[in-house]
Amino acid sequence: MMEHEVPENRFVRLLFHIRLLSMGRKRALQILRHEQTFLERHFDRVIKVATATGRSKIYICTGSTQGEARFDPPGAPV
Repeated sequence: MMEHEVPENRFVRLLFHIRLLSMGRKRALQILRHEQTFLERHFDRVIKVATATGRSKIYICTGSTQGEARFDPPGAPV
């Protein structure tokens, strides 16, 4: 999920700002401007859904294009 609306919860807001700071301004802007293209390079299927407020969007990404990047829950068949 790419969150663009600043969260109301103080703890979640803190994590939001830490995430932005850790990315660096240049990388954050690059991803925000081309986020769907960026995600499509890493996933087979990318679906964009807008939230009710219209200020945030959710990307549902499935099927890794790189086998090692795929997340399999513990105990799942390989």
